[in-house]
Amino acid sequence: MYEPSSATVFTFLDEVNDFQNISDDLQIGWDQLQADSDSDEDVFELFEKFLAKVDNDSIVCFTITTGGGPVSSTVRIGIDMNFSFDDEGEIGEA
Repeated sequence: MYEPSSATVFTFLDEVNDFQNISDDLQIGWDQLQADSDSDEDVFELFEKFLAKVDNDSIVCFTITTGGGPVSSTVRIGIDMNFSFDDEGEIGEA
């Protein structure tokens, strides 16, 4: 089973058009964006709007596609690049 690191703020699976995991604060933003969108809006356009609204310059979204041709899989992973552990192993900012 996939266990994201503590620095991972979201994992979006294109195959199912949904998040496998998402931080609580980003979940609130995603839910609001979905509520405000047209029901026929493409999920990928909605995801791009979501990324544009994320108000944290330290979050980087990596897009990884495996396979090719007619069968491929894409995952989008958001990582907080300022994430760190302090000397006592506590989570903190870099």
